[in-house]
Amino acid sequence: MATTDHRPLLKAKLARPLAPRMGLSRPRLLELLSDAIRRPFTLLCAPAGFGKSSLLSTWAAEAVEQPIAAWLVLDEEDNDPARFFEYVRGALRSAGIEIGGPAARTHPGAASPSAKDRMAVLLDDLADLTQPVMLVLDDYHLVRNAELDTALAFLVEHAPENLRLVMATRETPRFPLARWRTKEWMSEIGADQLRFTQEEASAYLSRSMGLTIEPQSLRALAARTEGWIAGLQMAGLSLQRHIEVQGSAQLAQVVSAFNGEHSHVIDYLAGEVMRLQSRELSEFVRKVCVLDRFCAGLCDAVTGRSDSSALLAAVERGNLFLQRLDDQGRWFRFHQLFADFLRNGVDEAEAFELHRKASAWFEAHDRGPEAIKHALAARSDADAVRLFRQQVEELLARGELPTLLAWLEMLPTTLVRQHQDLAGYKAWLLFMSGRTTEAMEYHGVATALAALPDAPEPPEILFSLQAFIAINSDQPELAIELSQQALSRLGNTTSFFRLWPLFYSGLGLLRTGSTREAAEVLRQALDLGWSFGHRLTALDALGHLIPLMSGQGQLREAKLLCEEFLAQCSPSDEAHAPISGLLLIPMGMLAYERNELREAVELLEAGTGLCKRLGSVFHALAGTCALAKAFHASGMRDRAWNAIAAARELADRSRNPRRRRAVLVASADLHLRDNNVEAGRLALEELGPALEVAVEAQLLQVRVLLSSGATLPAMRMLGGIEAACRDQGQQGTLISVHLLQALGHRANGGRAATLEHLDKAISLAAAGGYVRPFLDADAELATLLRHASLGRSAFVEELLGAVRHPAQSPAASQETAPMQLTRTQLEVLVLIGKGLGNQQIAEQLVITVGTAKWHVSQIFEKLGVRNRSQAIAKARELSVL
Repeated sequence: MATTDHRPLLKAKLARPLAPRMGLSRPRLLELLSDAIRRPFTLLCAPAGFGKSSLLSTWAAEAVEQPIAAWLVLDEEDNDPARFFEYVRGALRSAGIEIGGPAARTHPGAASPSAKDRMAVLLDDLADLTQPVMLVLDDYHLVRNAELDTALAFLVEHAPENLRLVMATRETPRFPLARWRTKEWMSEIGADQLRFTQEEASAYLSRSMGLTIEPQSLRALAARTEGWIAGLQMAGLSLQRHIEVQGSAQLAQVVSAFNGEHSHVIDYLAGEVMRLQSRELSEFVRKVCVLDRFCAGLCDAVTGRSDSSALLAAVERGNLFLQRLDDQGRWFRFHQLFADFLRNGVDEAEAFELHRKASAWFEAHDRGPEAIKHALAARSDADAVRLFRQQVEELLARGELPTLLAWLEMLPTTLVRQHQDLAGYKAWLLFMSGRTTEAMEYHGVATALAALPDAPEPPEILFSLQAFIAINSDQPELAIELSQQALSRLGNTTSFFRLWPLFYSGLGLLRTGSTREAAEVLRQALDLGWSFGHRLTALDALGHLIPLMSGQGQLREAKLLCEEFLAQCSPSDEAHAPISGLLLIPMGMLAYERNELREAVELLEAGTGLCKRLGSVFHALAGTCALAKAFHASGMRDRAWNAIAAARELADRSRNPRRRRAVLVASADLHLRDNNVEAGRLALEELGPALEVAVEAQLLQVRVLLSSGATLPAMRMLGGIEAACRDQGQQGTLISVHLLQALGHRANGGRAATLEHLDKAISLAAAGGYVRPFLDADAELATLLRHASLGRSAFVEELLGAVRHPAQSPAASQETAPMQLTRTQLEVLVLIGKGLGNQQIAEQLVITVGTAKWHVSQIFEKLGVRNRSQAIAKARELSVL
């Protein structure tokens, strides 16, 4: 099946910065760093300009014995876990560490809504390193994502013996540092170690800058800069210019003028330095400063020059705070504080023009996201709209909904309201994010524009949007009609918009009770979407198809289908990680039906968190409702009701009746589980006419009637449901129908009919492996099971065992850590103990390699180990093996 291509990685971010030519050796620091990296984690933490990166690059260039260095210079865009992991893998590959190739793909971060599981998969890829590797993360202070903090903490605590993490940052990272210090897992190099001593400051000014300063002035300068290397460099440059212009007289007075907070010192020094530069060079750097990173070609485009390469060389020679980003000297950046200072000297109109030129250059070099970023900064609305239209299908296919919405919200509101397609896109994206009131407003705008006498042909987005609104406004027949009209108009294109109407047609059929046809249409949307590379629609279709398959009695087939797609949503394709939430939620629902509650909770929590990041409120709400059921079944009733409260808040905020109904059904279910029949009845009454088409709600209504002693109307209702299920091939749903019929006949004293329906339920459930319908039906069901004609079957024995020994809460204490492993993970652990690899485990358990690797990473985390040998030893210690 086809996949979406990766965006090219910026090689400059993966290159080790060149060692500075300061002419000053600092053996104490080189020795300190050599000793530090013997531990799993080395932290270089100090304010800007303290020489963290310089020390690392010098050490990498001069150390006699050193590991392979994989280098990644971070920026603010790396807060996106998808981008972060893509670049980490790129850095490792650049260092010659081959991981995550197409043949070794696994699934994205499966058991947690954070990036931690993707890190676990990466560590599993690195488990067999045969030589020391040092992963350097530079400028980590620009990362402010708690998920990535958690993932990197997981790396430190589970890294293979040959992997070291080295981090340079201005801020203390949010890691469990106190515990790591106690365990001697980390080394620290901070400002106190990095700052220049007075002797080093004197040597630096003398050897690197040709300055000889009297001891008193040197001490004053060292004190005022507090050993801050960048401040000392700027002070030295200012002194050089002063000597060139005015001679060496009054140096003491110049030195004494350097005081105040660092920001004031930077402003003063940068002003002094820039004031004394040539007009040509000053003008050049002033224009280039709007760029985060730049090369000669980009600088030529922005400045209108043709000699940027020579000017960049002059800037570098003049030590104007320019930093190389690659060995070839092609890409550069300014010191951030220096760039900020320079930008203060660019007026708004000129900044707009510079950004416009940068946008054009990035567009010409096929870097769409950077192009639109600068177009928006330039307030170049026409270019931004054009670039948006060029990229919207690709980004929708990848599920980058928050990015698209952010771009639209940066455009002037009046502009968006002038275009049918922009208003339509914004309406749909707002609907998806739960902002229904705003969404309806923009839908109204788009509809009004389309109705104008001279309006052009409505854009494709409007056809899909109308079907979407019909589905969510309780008009499934209209949704089917609108979808068919859109499909007829679009023909056999591979457009993303062809798939939306197909998908909404399937949802309409589902809502009208035509489940057979719905399953066929959703399967078609899934297959076409995946083959076209439109993963958002494909996995959305899969997320709706899986519950249908479960209702049709195809629980095992649904599980295998999920695993098939899970293996293809590999973490080496990190751009699609949030989309995987659409897959993890139905996987959690399937695990619940098998009574694998720990795995269900893990998958549902992961999927819900990912769908929130995806910007899909409906799926996040569905996952939360399913999670409430899993919590309650695990004995965690408070967490179950807290989940319902969170789901209700999501539904109320979105003002969407479809979402509100989902919460009402989930609430009624929990009330009945708590034996609060009246509360369950009231919740179902709020559904109104929707009760007639929602099978799950109808079965809950039957439970209310049976609990209230209204057996006859309950049995009549069950007869209608049974007929509909048989007509639509809903064998899985028939399990619950037969169980309720058995309970109804028991209430009327009909023993033979009771056991007959119970046998029917057991026969259907055994074929698919359904367990929860029996555990959720009635507390006294165990008595009936013992008297069933199939009572000696292995499946009934399994049911009786589940009744006698309810699943342990996923929130088990650390003392019972082995019991936190799911049944599948216990099986995987046994196979690990036998020496089987991931491929062999997958073959033994009939699962994908990706699923096997995820289970291995989960086992490592739960047992608190880093590799297979430690896992086996820990399991034996705890009597698991």
